[in-house]
Amino acid sequence: MTAAGMAREATPREEGRAVTNVYIDCDPGIDDAVAILLAGGSKSLNVRGVSTVAGNQTVEKTTDNARRVVALAGMGCPVVRGASQPLLRPPVHAGEVHGDSGLGDSHLPASRTPLAAENAVAWLAESLQREPDPVILVAIGPLTNVALLLAAFPEVKPRLREIVIMGGAMGPGNITPCAEFNIYADPEAAKMVFRAGVPIRMVGLDVTQKVRATRSVIDKIRSLRSDVSEHVSGWLTSYADAVRALHGEEGGALHDPLAVATVTHPDVVTFEEMYVDVETRGGLTYGQTVCHPAGLTGHAPNAKVAVGVRPDLFWDILIDALRQY
Repeated sequence: MTAAGMAREATPREEGRAVTNVYIDCDPGIDDAVAILLAGGSKSLNVRGVSTVAGNQTVEKTTDNARRVVALAGMGCPVVRGASQPLLRPPVHAGEVHGDSGLGDSHLPASRTPLAAENAVAWLAESLQREPDPVILVAIGPLTNVALLLAAFPEVKPRLREIVIMGGAMGPGNITPCAEFNIYADPEAAKMVFRAGVPIRMVGLDVTQKVRATRSVIDKIRSLRSDVSEHVSGWLTSYADAVRALHGEEGGALHDPLAVATVTHPDVVTFEEMYVDVETRGGLTYGQTVCHPAGLTGHAPNAKVAVGVRPDLFWDILIDALRQY
């Protein structure tokens, strides 16, 4: 079955099946695109909207990519445009990894669906206030939109069951020796979010680097033989080529899809409660997430931090979601 042209309602797929309502804030980006497709193919998630932010590419490109991916999946959910630059620092992008378009060499058809709004922060605030029950916000790009949302509209905090963040690390970074890209792209915003007093799960490099789309994984995805699997295998091939050229490593880490998978299958990742803060002053450590184990300092935990992952379960989750298209 192909997804193109087959719009899905933004409602549960199966009568009587419990689903989780989620909003996705992202910067597509290859792994963001796969994360959107994982969410769209999940039987247990109801994607209520996708908002975009500058990060892997400019917000113009990430927004265009989000619209194209949502259309490819036939998800039928709104797409809204968010922040074009970080709160304080100059923008940083990752074209060397994700390509000039943000989706490698992909040529996805343009989406004819208009943007639901041009201001993601205001749209999210209004949408969250309308939700009958608290929802999960999956933030898999720089945290600019999320920081602005929580600062400008603190009344939405009770409407958030939790924020699942792909970002940070307890160990080395992937854009500097100390910092992970999403946090480094807007450290001031990340610091605000971790201090906002909302439930947070942080899925960082310590676990995401352990789920790499190697050649065998890409071949398995291609073997699904759908429009979606063909695009995904192409993206991941481009991603793997970039990672090999830049770092000499095999396979691109699926950072963002793993964050989504923790919502559909909480047992795919192990978490520990910690106090997390973000370095915004150090010249060498700018953007570092400093994770204090519970009891090490006088701070109470403000996040659950990913410390372990079950790679085989993750691949089963991803393949099963892609098989739905």
